[in-house]
Amino acid sequence: MTRIRSSAVLPAALLLPVLAGCSAGPAEPPVASDGPGAQTVRVSTLGFCDDPVVWGVEQGLFAEQGIEVELTTVQSGAAGVAALQAGEIDIAYANPLTSLQAVDAGFDLRVLSGSSLSNETSNEVIVAEGGGIETAADLDGATVALNALGGLAEILTAAWVAEQGDGASVEFVAVPFADQVTSVESGAVESAEVGASQAAEAHEAGTVRSLGNPFFDGVGEIPTSFLVASGEWAEANPETAEGFAAAMTATAASANDPANDEERFAVTAEACGSTPEALAASAEPTYAGRLTVEQFTTLIDLLADAGAVGDVDVDAVLPASARAE
Repeated sequence: MTRIRSSAVLPAALLLPVLAGCSAGPAEPPVASDGPGAQTVRVSTLGFCDDPVVWGVEQGLFAEQGIEVELTTVQSGAAGVAALQAGEIDIAYANPLTSLQAVDAGFDLRVLSGSSLSNETSNEVIVAEGGGIETAADLDGATVALNALGGLAEILTAAWVAEQGDGASVEFVAVPFADQVTSVESGAVESAEVGASQAAEAHEAGTVRSLGNPFFDGVGEIPTSFLVASGEWAEANPETAEGFAAAMTATAASANDPANDEERFAVTAEACGSTPEALAASAEPTYAGRLTVEQFTTLIDLLADAGAVGDVDVDAVLPASARAE
């Protein structure tokens, strides 16, 4: 079994906006190239229950590739990319928009693997049960909580509300992940865009209802999280980069297999501070390792249409080792 070594939350300095100074960025420490024996790889995590890396480690899938995973908890995907830029970690769990905007700003970034894909139940816009909001049209002028403003969730949710609500628009407010559902329940905000697993207990209690899924409705299957590395690290460690992609692909296949759910929920619940019962009742994304070019370009097209990113060199950002056949 591969050992996970978990470190403390990164210093506050690493929580600065990732795009500040990306083109020049602080110099990274020397990168050790591939060599004999297991290689320790420092990977950031947000501690979500739908982060599959812990399960892959438990199953020995990274060990099979000669990789020992050292997890570091960060507060957001942007913080993970900032830590990557600072050389504090080797691989960052990050949302696609943060990653691609860093590329736009001049950071040589490589997608090593996907982590999750949208599906019909992966995300949702929730409102309080009995609160008078029945459809997206009723959200016109309402407040919608997001973990961070300006991200992929805001872009997709704004487009979804406008389409579903016949031109309706909303006011987005930043609310930490842990407080999003309770903010809706208490009436502090009128709605929130959340990962489906976040609202499972509230649905079971009958306090919230879902209006739909802006990450899938009219969009289809797109990557919702990446695992990324700097170009310098990827080029210095090609075998490890390829092994990481292989381990993530095997992890995704195992996590998507219902036969493994009971054991996986027990392992994941311990890591993310939940219970196996809550995870069993929660909707999940589709887990992903290597990505298809179609999935990747569909995402890029959506972001480009929203003016969130410019031209992306797919061949450079998504190397062959990260591509599904």
